Parts: sequence; C-alpha cells; structure tokens
Amino acid sequence: SYGFVHYVDRATAESLAMVNSTGNLVRFGAESTQVLDPFANLGRKSIRLTSKQTWTRGLFILDLAHMPSSTCGIWPAFWMLGNGPLLWPVYGELDVIEFTNDATSNLIALHTAPNCTIAGSGQTGTLLTNDCGEDEGYKGCNISPTQPNSVGTGFNSNGGGVYAVEWTSVAIRVWFFPRNNIPASVTAINPDTSTWGLPAANYEGSCNIDSYFTNASLVFNIDFCGTWAGPTFNTNTGCPVLNATNQWSSCNAFVATSPQAFIDAYWEVNYLKVFQA
Repeated sequence: SYGFVHYVDRATAESLAMVNSTGNLVRFGAESTQVLDPFANLGRKSIRLTSKQTWTRGLFILDLAHMPSSTCGIWPAFWMLGNGPLLWPVYGELDVIEFTNDATSNLIALHTAPNCTIAGSGQTGTLLTNDCGEDEGYKGCNISPTQPNSVGTGFNSNGGGVYAVEWTSVAIRVWFFPRNNIPASVTAINPDTSTWGLPAANYEGSCNIDSYFTNASLVFNIDFCGTWAGPTFNTNTGCPVLNATNQWSSCNAFVATSPQAFIDAYWEVNYLKVFQA
C-alpha cells in the first residue's frame, strides 16, 4: 500500500504503550507523540496484528468498543487474507472494515483472482462494483453499508458495535450492528444468523467461493497515506493542503508533523469469536 507507516514488533509496541489490556478489553494503536521527517523512509509507528491461525469458512464476530477515529491521513482496516504459495489475490482477501481520512462510511470489499462476480442482491448495502477480480483483483467488488456511522468517529460516538462475517461455500455475508441494535443471538452460545435480517454485504453469485477464498488469517492494521488515503487526502475532505500540487505529499507531511491528530488512532476490542461446524 506504500503507506507512510512503520509497523513495529510487540516489544516496541509495548515499550511505547501502543498496546495494553484492561479486563476483557484489548487496545492497540498508532504512536501519537513523535514529530517525524515527512521525507523519511519510515513513517509513523503503528501496529499490524495478524492471527497465527487461519480458517476456511466459519462465522466470525467482532465486537469493537472503539476503532480508529476519522482523521486526515489515516487508513485503518480489519480484514481477512487468504494464504498459500501463489501470489495475491489467488486465495482472496475480504476487507470487513476499511476507510480513509475523515470518512464516516465503511467500504466492504472482496478481492479475488479473475472471473469472480456477484449479483449484489439480498443485502442492505449499496453495490458499487460486482467484479471481484477486476484489475487483477486490485479494485475488487465493493459494497457500502447504508447504515450511518459504520466507521470512525461516528461509530465510536455511538459506543461501537459489532461486525460479523458468515463464510460458507455459497456466499460470504457481512453484517454491521450499531451498539443499540445488536440481535440477542449474536451473543448466544450458538449464534443464529437467520434471525439477523439481511446483511450489509452479500457476496453471492456466479463466483465459486471455495475456489476463490481459502485459508484466511485475520488482520488488524492502521496505515497512513499510501495508495488510497494519499491520493484522496484533499478530495472531498477537510484535510489541510500542505502541498497544492501533490495530495500524497500533503498527507505524508500532515501525518509526520501532527502526532496529536492520532491520539484516537486505536482499536479497542471487546471480543473476536470464531465459530466453525
């Protein structure tokens, strides 16, 4: 993603108080005190947390008390990355939560090898693109939830919420539930997705899910600028124009010199549960 970021190891993160836990809450995020050189090779210190275990199919429920706030230059994500000996995106990638800069709406995306398309029906979200393998998988098939405050500052102001992914051989479905509208079944010993209503995103169609998505690890990260947040830094945002000829340079400069902007650039997880038959 060519971000202005420096992912650190666990020891460094702990020494800089970038990760901690209180009771059942686990919190991890970006460094927010150091002023940096915007032209340095390494950007702001941050965390990329990847599960050691991988999964094929299942139900994944993430309860978040907080996610990174909507802030200029930021590019956080919670995603599932398929693993295997061949190059990306042969084993697929599902972006469950992803946004940039001061956005308030999530962009859910499935990236695959060519010839995987979805119908875009049976969901509440808005289908933006239906070819998951377009542009060698880089563009992906994108769906935007219609619920307000699905990410960032608005999500946090509402007390967080739950994202859930149901991954079967037929489809991959993603739900978003605000804190005040979480179905009782979500916290049950055996959650019943049939009681949850339509998902925000339904990846179902001509695509053979088992052939395009497999052996996925779970990933949290907080990136800065890069190939998405960089070029859109001054586009339809309130982000400062520090270099009128280059949005990406403006982004790097802001992230480097404004550490206080990232005090709320952290994930706070109540739980992440995985169910498999």
